[in-house]
Amino acid sequence: MKAQLKEVQKLLDKMTFLKEQIAEELQSLMETRIEHFDEKSEKWQESEKGYEFQEKTDEMENFADEFDTNIDDAIRELEDQIENF
Repeated sequence: MKAQLKEVQKLLDKMTFLKEQIAEELQSLMETRIEHFDEKSEKWQESEKGYEFQEKTDEMENFADEFDTNIDDAIRELEDQIENF
């Protein structure tokens, strides 16, 4: 049983590492999008394309936040279960 718990902990550690890598990549993508938006003219930013671009950026930010929260919750839940064994 102890060996199985160690394997589960290794998997949790891997999940945490992968979550951090994904979060960093999402952050980098968001920063690139924001820089791209800021480089556009004010006219473009206020146009339909600019509005759509900003909406998509907001959706991506919301996804990144939800992803981070959901993965953190799942990891904590598994860690709690491991501690209860």
